[in-house]
Amino acid sequence: MWEWEPWGLNPAVSLPAALMWSWGLTWLLRQAARRLVEQINPRVTVNSPLFDFSGHTPVWLLTTLTTLITVWLLGPTPVGLAVIVFNNVLVTLGWVDARTGLLPDLLTLPLLWLGLLVNLNGALTPLPDAVIGAIAGYLWLWITFHVFFKITGKAGIGQGDFKLLAALGAWLGWMALPWVLLLASITALVWAGIMKMRGHLKRGQAISFGPYLAAGGLAIMLYLLA
Repeated sequence: MWEWEPWGLNPAVSLPAALMWSWGLTWLLRQAARRLVEQINPRVTVNSPLFDFSGHTPVWLLTTLTTLITVWLLGPTPVGLAVIVFNNVLVTLGWVDARTGLLPDLLTLPLLWLGLLVNLNGALTPLPDAVIGAIAGYLWLWITFHVFFKITGKAGIGQGDFKLLAALGAWLGWMALPWVLLLASITALVWAGIMKMRGHLKRGQAISFGPYLAAGGLAIMLYLLA
């Protein structure tokens, strides 16, 4: 399939080109995230840690690392380029949600549509699995949200999480979703336990689930490519 055909670039050219592509995306996504968050929540100011460049270093490190792994696994291919976009958007979304509790639609929804487009010819998963994955990802958390709300009267999951899991299903297929959720849940529980022991998390305090969904999606993507 055309998605997997290499471009025939020399590694000395393809690796720097991939890094420049990744770093450019990271910068653009950071600027877009800043503007989107300010529009959604005007109370967020430039003094927020989200906009602190030094505090944004983990994003640059993660996107650089995932780019290097992607190039190593896929080489200079169109689908490799798309996976770098997937990785960078996920890292950015996870970071924004961790800092602000927001998952902007203008990032999650294009990620969903791009996943379906990439899988038109089954680049990562057959198209029917991608479509079912998008639907199942959304409905899974939507049903969980409403059941939890009916039992407790509280919103346990943000609606942005529905769309993020739908996007992950569009990229990875429906069969990957249980693994994404398992990894996300375990990571969230472990981190919550650590934060509680350190006194940074109070009883009943909500935590953002988006960063853990993003981490689970990244891990499963790299596992499937390996």
